[in-house]
Amino acid sequence: MGEPREYRIIPGIPEMLTALDVKYPLAVVSARGEKSSMAFINQFNLASFFRVIVTSQTTHRTKPFPDPLLYAAEKLGIPPTHCLMVGDTTVDMHAAKRAGMQAVGVLCGFGREGELRRAGADEILLSTIDLSRIL
Repeated sequence: MGEPREYRIIPGIPEMLTALDVKYPLAVVSARGEKSSMAFINQFNLASFFRVIVTSQTTHRTKPFPDPLLYAAEKLGIPPTHCLMVGDTTVDMHAAKRAGMQAVGVLCGFGREGELRRAGADEILLSTIDLSRIL
Protein backbone atom coordinates (compact mmCIF):
# COMPACT_ATOMS: atom_id res chain seq x y z
CA MET A 1 0.00 0.00 0.00
CA GLY A 2 1.26 3.49 -0.86
CA GLU A 3 1.70 6.51 1.33
CA PRO A 4 -1.44 8.33 2.48
CA ARG A 5 -2.43 11.04 0.03
CA GLU A 6 -1.44 14.58 0.92
CA TYR A 7 -4.36 16.86 0.13
CA ARG A 8 -4.18 20.57 -0.62
CA ILE A 9 -6.62 23.21 0.53
CA ILE A 10 -7.40 26.60 -0.96
CA PRO A 11 -5.76 29.30 1.16
CA GLY A 12 -8.36 31.10 3.29
CA ILE A 13 -10.84 28.22 3.53
CA PRO A 14 -10.53 27.67 7.30
CA GLU A 15 -11.06 31.40 7.92
CA MET A 16 -14.05 31.46 5.55
CA LEU A 17 -15.59 28.46 7.29
CA THR A 18 -15.05 30.12 10.66
CA ALA A 19 -16.96 33.20 9.47
CA LEU A 20 -19.80 31.23 7.84
CA ASP A 21 -20.17 28.76 10.70
CA VAL A 22 -21.34 31.57 12.96
CA LYS A 23 -24.32 32.32 10.68
CA TYR A 24 -25.11 29.11 8.81
CA PRO A 25 -25.33 25.38 9.49
CA LEU A 26 -22.81 23.78 7.13
CA ALA A 27 -22.66 20.36 5.52
CA VAL A 28 -20.32 18.54 3.16
CA VAL A 29 -21.83 16.55 0.30
CA SER A 30 -19.10 14.68 -1.53
CA ALA A 31 -19.20 12.16 -4.35
CA ARG A 32 -15.99 10.71 -2.90
CA GLY A 33 -15.97 7.76 -0.59
CA GLU A 34 -15.98 8.12 3.17
CA LYS A 35 -12.30 7.28 3.59
CA SER A 36 -10.96 9.97 1.23
CA SER A 37 -13.58 12.53 2.29
CA MET A 38 -12.68 12.11 5.94
CA ALA A 39 -8.95 12.04 5.18
CA PHE A 40 -9.25 15.51 3.62
CA ILE A 41 -11.49 16.88 6.39
CA ASN A 42 -9.26 15.47 9.12
CA GLN A 43 -5.99 16.59 7.50
CA PHE A 44 -7.16 20.20 7.78
CA ASN A 45 -9.13 19.87 11.05
CA LEU A 46 -12.40 20.90 9.40
CA ALA A 47 -14.84 18.41 10.97
CA SER A 48 -16.04 20.83 13.66
CA PHE A 49 -17.42 23.17 10.98
CA PHE A 50 -19.84 20.62 9.54
CA ARG A 51 -23.01 19.38 11.20
CA VAL A 52 -23.49 16.77 8.47
CA ILE A 53 -20.98 14.96 6.25
CA VAL A 54 -22.41 13.04 3.31
CA THR A 55 -20.23 10.78 1.17
CA SER A 56 -20.86 8.48 -1.78
CA GLN A 57 -21.85 5.73 0.65
CA THR A 58 -24.43 7.73 2.63
CA THR A 59 -27.32 7.41 0.18
CA HIS A 60 -28.11 4.80 -2.48
CA ARG A 61 -27.51 7.32 -5.27
CA THR A 62 -24.97 10.12 -5.41
CA LYS A 63 -24.74 13.34 -7.40
CA PRO A 64 -26.08 14.23 -9.98
CA PHE A 65 -29.11 12.71 -8.25
CA PRO A 66 -30.52 14.98 -5.54
CA ASP A 67 -30.54 12.25 -2.88
CA PRO A 68 -27.38 13.22 -0.96
CA LEU A 69 -28.33 16.91 -0.93
CA LEU A 70 -31.85 16.15 0.26
CA TYR A 71 -30.40 13.89 2.95
CA ALA A 72 -28.12 16.70 4.17
CA ALA A 73 -30.99 19.21 4.20
CA GLU A 74 -33.16 16.80 6.18
CA LYS A 75 -30.41 16.14 8.72
CA LEU A 76 -29.86 19.91 9.08
CA GLY A 77 -33.61 20.43 9.48
CA ILE A 78 -33.69 22.97 6.66
CA PRO A 79 -36.05 22.96 3.67
CA PRO A 80 -34.09 22.39 0.44
CA THR A 81 -35.39 25.70 -0.92
CA HIS A 82 -33.44 27.41 1.88
CA CYS A 83 -30.19 25.61 1.08
CA LEU A 84 -27.24 26.69 -1.03
CA MET A 85 -25.06 24.14 -2.79
CA VAL A 86 -21.53 25.26 -3.59
CA GLY A 87 -19.65 23.15 -6.09
CA ASP A 88 -17.13 23.09 -8.90
CA THR A 89 -18.73 20.61 -11.30
CA THR A 90 -21.79 20.37 -13.51
CA VAL A 91 -22.80 17.33 -11.45
CA ASP A 92 -22.98 19.58 -8.37
CA MET A 93 -25.16 22.11 -10.19
CA HIS A 94 -27.50 19.43 -11.57
CA ALA A 95 -27.90 17.84 -8.14
CA ALA A 96 -28.66 21.21 -6.53
CA LYS A 97 -31.30 22.13 -9.10
CA ARG A 98 -32.92 18.68 -8.88
CA ALA A 99 -33.05 19.08 -5.08
CA GLY A 100 -34.69 22.52 -5.40
CA MET A 101 -31.65 24.31 -3.99
CA GLN A 102 -29.78 27.42 -5.02
CA ALA A 103 -26.45 26.67 -6.69
CA VAL A 104 -23.16 28.55 -6.70
CA GLY A 105 -20.44 27.40 -9.05
CA VAL A 106 -16.82 27.99 -8.13
CA LEU A 107 -14.02 28.24 -10.69
CA CYS A 108 -11.25 27.01 -8.40
CA GLY A 109 -11.84 23.35 -9.24
CA PHE A 110 -12.88 21.36 -12.27
CA GLY A 111 -15.75 23.34 -13.79
CA ARG A 112 -15.67 26.21 -16.26
CA GLU A 113 -17.99 29.18 -16.13
CA GLY A 114 -20.05 28.43 -19.24
CA GLU A 115 -20.71 24.82 -18.37
CA LEU A 116 -21.56 25.64 -14.74
CA ARG A 117 -24.04 28.31 -15.88
CA ARG A 118 -25.63 25.93 -18.40
CA ALA A 119 -25.93 23.32 -15.62
CA GLY A 120 -27.94 25.77 -13.50
CA ALA A 121 -25.52 27.83 -11.40
CA ASP A 122 -27.31 30.87 -9.97
CA GLU A 123 -23.99 32.57 -9.30
CA ILE A 124 -20.37 31.99 -10.26
CA LEU A 125 -17.42 32.79 -7.98
CA LEU A 126 -13.72 32.68 -8.79
CA SER A 127 -13.01 30.88 -5.53
CA THR A 128 -14.89 29.27 -2.67
CA ILE A 129 -13.45 31.87 -0.31
CA ASP A 130 -15.55 34.50 -2.12
CA LEU A 131 -18.64 33.04 -0.39
CA SER A 132 -17.95 35.32 2.58
CA ARG A 133 -18.45 38.27 0.26
CA ILE A 134 -21.88 37.24 -1.02
CA LEU A 135 -23.43 35.71 2.11
